[in-house]
Amino acid sequence: MSSGNTYLIIPGVHKGGTTSLYKYLGDHDRCYAPLKKELHFFTPLVYNEKIDSLETYYANFKDAKADDILLDVSPSYIYGGDAVINQLKVLGKVKVLLILRNPAKRFVSFYKQAIKAGRISDKETLSEFYQKSQDAFQQFQEDGILLDNFYNRSLRESCYALYTEPWLKTFGEDLKIVYFEDLITSPHETMNTICEWLEIPDIYADYNFSVENQSFKPTNQKVGVFASKIFLKNERFFRKNARLKNFLKKIYGKLNHSKYDQPTEEISEDLNAFYKSYNIEFSELMNKYNRKKPNW
Repeated sequence: MSSGNTYLIIPGVHKGGTTSLYKYLGDHDRCYAPLKKELHFFTPLVYNEKIDSLETYYANFKDAKADDILLDVSPSYIYGGDAVINQLKVLGKVKVLLILRNPAKRFVSFYKQAIKAGRISDKETLSEFYQKSQDAFQQFQEDGILLDNFYNRSLRESCYALYTEPWLKTFGEDLKIVYFEDLITSPHETMNTICEWLEIPDIYADYNFSVENQSFKPTNQKVGVFASKIFLKNERFFRKNARLKNFLKKIYGKLNHSKYDQPTEEISEDLNAFYKSYNIEFSELMNKYNRKKPNW
């Protein structure tokens, strides 16, 4: 790519608002959003696997203008540490935008996504998922192995203190952290701070801030998985035809949508207790690097 391009990497986290950020930034005429939202080009490095030639990566941005900011929204990169960071440095000008969410609430949303994606049975309760996730986390603590399954990922991916310092050390002021809760409650203010950081005009004063990629429980899981595969397989087409996509998703939502049971008070307390030490450590990290602390 041209030396005038800056890569804006959004490396995490899952169920933290990355799809909404992709939509909002992709609507800015200074940003170039590939038609495939999650490139995951560097994600194999998270699991100690090889990646393709960088020419394959650059091809995702072949239609970008010389001064465009190039978006790569792949909420797995954050867990790859130096293996991913060292590859990103090869790209040239890189900025990193990290969006984080209350860990306990992210866990619950991740459970919903697991059902929606067909990665666990729709008969599995949140309590059962939490127990299996605890077992997987204990195994992770023993062997340190990152596995690409929802039980291994569910609890550990919200332990932000385990992953963020290498990114802060490497990118410094070229890394910005925003919080999901701020994006939801004050979207324009949050996007304004991002625009200032990127040194691009704020176009969001009268912007329609839709909430993207909400997790819901399908009435029929098999139909839900099939629909997800159709949308994913034809993602580039639907990105080009956003109105058609939104129309079809609205119809599908009415036909195959049911409500999740809310987490019990006991599970909520257990999750908050589980994350307490990690949240304290993360807040201390934010103090160390003079960054805004979350209200978790």
